[in-house]
Amino acid sequence: MKNTKVTLYQWQPDLFAPREFFDIDWPQVHKECGIDHIEWINNQPDENCQLSLELFEGGRLIVEFFNKDIATTYHLMWAK
Repeated sequence: MKNTKVTLYQWQPDLFAPREFFDIDWPQVHKECGIDHIEWINNQPDENCQLSLELFEGGRLIVEFFNKDIATTYHLMWAK
């Protein structure tokens, strides 16, 4: 299976200047996505899925899936 990416949270380009490090505003991410949503992703084994940060077009927090069954379960649980 090719990896599947889902955007969880996105930052505006003007608010996201390239720096040596980047602090994720986890309370805001939890407010936007739901803490149970993020915890579910974090509780999955790394070979199934993982959180990643993409640093272009402002920046976005994504979840990448490497397991088709887990991706299907995710979409059934967290469909918008």
